[in-house]
Parts: sequence; structure tokens; C-alpha cells
Amino acid sequence: AGGRDIVGKAVKEALPEVDEQGFTALLDGVYRSGEPYIGAGATVKLQRKDGGGTEDRVMDFIYQPMRDASGAVEGIFVLVADVTERARAEAALRLSNWQLGEERARLASALEAEQRARTALRRLTDTLEAEVTTRTSQLTRALAAQAQTMDRLRATFETSLVYQGLLDPDGTLRDANATALRSIGAQLPELEGMPFWDTPWFTGTADASDRIRALVASAAAGHAVREVMELHLGGLTKRFDFSLRAVRNAAGEIIALVPEAVELQPAEGR
Repeated sequence: AGGRDIVGKAVKEALPEVDEQGFTALLDGVYRSGEPYIGAGATVKLQRKDGGGTEDRVMDFIYQPMRDASGAVEGIFVLVADVTERARAEAALRLSNWQLGEERARLASALEAEQRARTALRRLTDTLEAEVTTRTSQLTRALAAQAQTMDRLRATFETSLVYQGLLDPDGTLRDANATALRSIGAQLPELEGMPFWDTPWFTGTADASDRIRALVASAAAGHAVREVMELHLGGLTKRFDFSLRAVRNAAGEIIALVPEAVELQPAEGR
């Protein structure tokens, strides 16, 4: 929380940016109803540096009512896990061809975090333990289903007919399939982190970089992007059906862009 002095203060005073996003109202609702609340993949704007602006973080959290001997709610146990990096990795994995070793490392990290959560939650009441066990079972099934989806998406991504990639919303290149990379004789590490419009797919064609920059901005704003483009690649002029798709999270926020291109005619000499 940016080194702020928050102990002993009301949530509204200690973390005003969290209160403004409705999490305090949700906490009050749990206190009144006595029913636990489990949130998964919630986007939270959090001030992580004292005096700085807010950052978007993705959180898994639990609000669990704690009861006294008479059964009355006397407080709320709150457990929050910052899963921002995991969420970003999952979004990328749905659309790219991450190596199997990297995927195993991410899953191992998620399972390790789950085990730590189980250890902490085991100290609570039997009721809470039963609730966590149920949620853990659901998570395991979801991870298994997700792994199957990732395998299918990875196979789709590596098509020999379509040039595909993955961009941050600001146009930074994060991934490209083998077909796209072969067209310019490049490896992904050479291009990763570059603005999409500054890559060799476009720098050899007059005005192409400016046009791609404008199309990325349009797609990042939520607009549909599709047009026919001619590009000079490897000494040849190629004509493409080019499009950009926005990828959204559960909250409807754009978290990535997917460029796709299909060659429309055989290459011609310059």
C-alpha cells in the first residue's frame, strides 16, 4: 500500500482508492448478511507508491465473516492474493505459443500459492475450511479445462496460412507465430518489446508504419479494424487481408490486441 500508515484506520480512510471502487461497500454487505464472498480475477486500482498514482492490479480475495460464541458476526477475515502476473500470463497463453516449460512453471507457481492459502485458511473455522475446499476443487477443474483450451489455442496460433501476433494495448509486440516470423527472417527475441509499427513487417513499405500506428490506436479504443494492405517483404510485394482484434477480460477491459493477416495473392517482384 505504498508504505502508508493504515493500521487502526477505517478502510475508507486508509485506502480511499479501494473504497471508491466499491470494495468497502461489498465488505459492509458481507458484514450485514453474514455470507462469505469470494472474488476471482478482480481488477483493483491500487496506490502502491506513497504519493504516486494508482496501478491496475488483479486480485483474488475472500471476505469471510468471523462469528462470536453466540453466532453474531464480530469481524471479517480478509485474504487477498495479488495475481496480476498470473492473470497477464493466462491472457497471453490463450492466444500464443508459450513453451511447455514456461507453462509448467506458471502452473507450479499457482499450485504453490494455492497450498499456502490452504495452510492459512486451515486455521479458521470448520465452516471456512469446507468453503475453501469447495473452491479449491472448482479451481482445479478450471485449471484443467484451461490447460486443454491453451493446447487448442496454441495449435490454432501456429497455422501456416495466417500471420498472427499478440500486442499490448499500446501496440508493444509480445508474440508472433512462426509463419509471420519466417516472412521477415526474424526470431521473436529480436522483435519482442518493439512497437508493432516499427517492426520489419512495415518499415520497408512507405507510410505503412504510420498506418499501422493509427490502426493500433483504433483497435485499442474498441473499434473493429480490417483492411487490405500491400507490404514489401523480402524483396517481394505481398497483398494482405489485415485485421486487429481486441481481447477483453471478464470486466470488459481491453488487455491485448491480436493482429492477423492472410495473403491474398502470390508475391510479385519489385
